[in-house]
Amino acid sequence: MRAWLVALRIARREARRSKGRSALVLALIGLPVLAFTFFAVTYDTFDLTAAEKVDREIGTADIKLTQMYDGPVKQEPTGIGTQIETGGPVPLTGDVARSLLPAGSRIIPVTEGVTGFRTKAGRGRLVIWELDYTDPLARGMLRQVSGRAPANADEVVLTREAGKRLGAGVGGTVSNPEGSRTWKVVGLVEDPMDLRGQKVVFRPDAAPIAANERYSEWLADTPAPMTWADVVALNKRGAVGYSRVVMIDPPPYDPATMPPPNGNNGEAFRIGTIFAGALILEVVLLAAPAFAVGARRRRRELALVAAAGGSPAHLRRIVLADGVVLGALAAALGVVLGIVVAYTTRPLLDDNVMNQTPGAFRVFPSALAGLVLLAIGSGVLAAIVPAWTAARQPVVAALRGLYAVTRLRRRWAVLGLVTLVLGIAATAFGASRADDTISMAGMVIGEIGLVLCTPALVGLVARLGGRFPLSARIALRDVGRNRAAAAPAISAVLAAVAVSTLAGVTIASGTGRYIQSDRPLVMPAGWVAAEANEWPSGPNQEPPPPPPAAAFPALAAAMTATMPVTTTVPIGRPVCAGGSVCYLATERPAAQECPYINQGNLSREKQRAARNDPRCETTLRESYGPSFNEVVIDSKDLGTLVDLDAATLDAATAMLRAGGVLVADRFAVAGGRTTIAISGREGDPRKVELPALVLPPTDSPVVVVSPEGIAKLGLTSRPAGYIGVTDHRPTQAEEDAFLAAAAKVDGSWQITTQKPPTPEQEPFLVVLAIVAGVVTIGAAGIATGLAAAEGRADLTTLAAVGASPGVRRMLSLSRTGIVAGLGSLLGLLAGLGAAAAVITGQNRALASTWPAFEAPMPYVVPWLNVLVSLVVVPAAAMLGAALFTRARLPVERAA
Repeated sequence: MRAWLVALRIARREARRSKGRSALVLALIGLPVLAFTFFAVTYDTFDLTAAEKVDREIGTADIKLTQMYDGPVKQEPTGIGTQIETGGPVPLTGDVARSLLPAGSRIIPVTEGVTGFRTKAGRGRLVIWELDYTDPLARGMLRQVSGRAPANADEVVLTREAGKRLGAGVGGTVSNPEGSRTWKVVGLVEDPMDLRGQKVVFRPDAAPIAANERYSEWLADTPAPMTWADVVALNKRGAVGYSRVVMIDPPPYDPATMPPPNGNNGEAFRIGTIFAGALILEVVLLAAPAFAVGARRRRRELALVAAAGGSPAHLRRIVLADGVVLGALAAALGVVLGIVVAYTTRPLLDDNVMNQTPGAFRVFPSALAGLVLLAIGSGVLAAIVPAWTAARQPVVAALRGLYAVTRLRRRWAVLGLVTLVLGIAATAFGASRADDTISMAGMVIGEIGLVLCTPALVGLVARLGGRFPLSARIALRDVGRNRAAAAPAISAVLAAVAVSTLAGVTIASGTGRYIQSDRPLVMPAGWVAAEANEWPSGPNQEPPPPPPAAAFPALAAAMTATMPVTTTVPIGRPVCAGGSVCYLATERPAAQECPYINQGNLSREKQRAARNDPRCETTLRESYGPSFNEVVIDSKDLGTLVDLDAATLDAATAMLRAGGVLVADRFAVAGGRTTIAISGREGDPRKVELPALVLPPTDSPVVVVSPEGIAKLGLTSRPAGYIGVTDHRPTQAEEDAFLAAAAKVDGSWQITTQKPPTPEQEPFLVVLAIVAGVVTIGAAGIATGLAAAEGRADLTTLAAVGASPGVRRMLSLSRTGIVAGLGSLLGLLAGLGAAAAVITGQNRALASTWPAFEAPMPYVVPWLNVLVSLVVVPAAAMLGAALFTRARLPVERAA
């Protein structure tokens, strides 16, 4: 024990004496600790507890009643899933809510809807809340940013984004589209779960919301907490409610009282597990050059200890003590600074990345304790090889400053190749089985194999030195001869770039799942739909009359004047005999129906079979706005509406002229004919068989029919509106301008823009990618800087023989470029391979999930990330080496 205490004192003294080297070592070990401390604290802070989520969703209420049916229902304890056993929805009024709750309960309404306002650019529809958020029951659902809450029906408060769109702030006014009603803005609020939301908040019963767009829920304060048994009793009476105590402590799944769970029955392929393994390995590898590249500089000092009678064990302990002292100090500094950075950057993250306010500031103690132990252990592990080497060095040669050339030992290269192959095989096996643990282990093993191969790769690269200028040739020779110092630095850059690449490809592929989705839309993203509103505004209400014929050309002119529209396609809709709107739908033959529908909770094998059965595709065409699922068009407009090749367009046009129909569902056509089911407000539904052609999987309506086909169906048609072909996606201002112009046209119009599929937000993955990028740049600079410090003796020798400062600077720059460039290249290959395994595993997990709520992830390479890894990272390291290489060096002699 005393020997270790002496070694620790020597390590502490050496750290103080070599402040520059110690600072670099602390930075190299502490940087990933700081970065991942920041991520861990950010994750723990923004990952809301059950109590925090409940406060934001139902305030301080004991229960929130959300829906009412005229028959029993089943609901999820914490989610929105419901299963209706019999009957349908009925209004949930205040009297109904009171009748459902125990005597003595107090309720307040939470009403949501959509209505129109004047905006800066014209007019637009915004989300409306009616809520007295000053009531204790609603505390936590909204946060007052400035001003005060509305005191009467003439006052409103806005969210920040709503204020920007409406051009109003505290003290200003907002008005309805006609300008006949104004409200004073008395405050700004934020929704803690949606900071970028556009909301206008009124007092209860004060908002101008149409009856068919008003949705009321009720917060209740009950005499006693509502247990799961109480919620089940409400379900039997047709009510859906979310209890505070149930949401905080949900019961286990019970098929008798809950709907079947959605999604995969098996274990999901967790991307987070993969990242955890990659990050742990990164911390370990980043610590390696911290001690390996400094071993040469301490050889003479250690040799003096040996000459004074120190044993090899003494030398090993001295070097290992370096790892303990500097590892512990780096861990402490990294954790403290990471916590400070996480605390100070919360305001930036909540709005720009997370889109929600954080919960209570938490530091994730278990994760930080693991990071500290990992950093100290990494320091010790990184010092083992230098310690072993120092204990075996020839004392006389070390005192004379002689360095033996490191020979390439083939057994290490062979071991590295075998390990690499085993890692690749394990990763591929885990991905094929959708097993994240096996995939993670395989990636770690493969990266270790690549690290073991690094010295051999360095030796091979060094053989190319004869083809380069003098400085680069010397740099390659030095890197090749001192592989014990260069290889750890290359491995550190490799690990950092690999994690950064893995994060970049995963995010890009997750986004590409939606942007590059092969699920077609009812019309291309960015196109505009303007259709006459002929739907009732509420139960037992008559629909508005169709617009006059002269209104349609005016609507087309307004669309062309305000939107980036190049062409307008007139659209018609079917009309029943009594003059009301008819609806057309295709019907499949019985043999073409999906055999797994209405079979309850399917096993994993049946889900996989359903996923592989094309008849069970759940979506024919998706829409993010427009509702033109079935359209009546002139056959000459088909080529504008649907992107078809020449042969298919000719055949489809001929089908429309002959009175046939074009359908998106290929399983609805048999023998060149399909069955069209006709339904409407008048008369009984009926079915008609027509000639049909299947549309290819491209953006198009589900059913396309011509006036000739409408006549064969025994129906008529009338104008419904237009689809506008745009040259770019309209801006919010252009949409508001068109809404304002359309409001001046006779009739009631529904204006929508086809939005592209919106990627699911993965804010924690975005934060992780940012952290990995920062670590990559920093680690590359520090690791290569430590490696360059080893070459100071060479720079001194060059100065002694008359080399110019430019030559010496070029030598340092070349050495740094070799280390950073080779590490970046290997890390990029490792990251791309790991990402391929992650995406394969994720898609294999989805292959066992039906209904298919998510599309498979494509493999998307973010070329900007690749450019940064291959060019920016080495260039930044080389630039730093060039800037910090001394132009004038003192001539030094070996003792």
